[in-house]
Amino acid sequence: MISAKEAKSQTELSRASKDETELLKIENEIKDAINRGVCSIHSNGHLSKNIANELERLGYKIYQGSQYNESYYSISW
Repeated sequence: MISAKEAKSQTELSRASKDETELLKIENEIKDAINRGVCSIHSNGHLSKNIANELERLGYKIYQGSQYNESYYSISW
């Protein structure tokens, strides 16, 4: 059985990996939007606090909301 400390460490690594994957996906969506000549992207779902903070640190504006119990977000620059 793994220790609680090891379980926490593995959980943090898993979260970091998922955040990195999500940021790469968002980056590709931003590049596609740039090529289309638009200054924002929109998607269903929710951004984690870590991802939203990183995008804001990079100068992006983040809007998250919910309608009919469905979450969505917009990222603009």
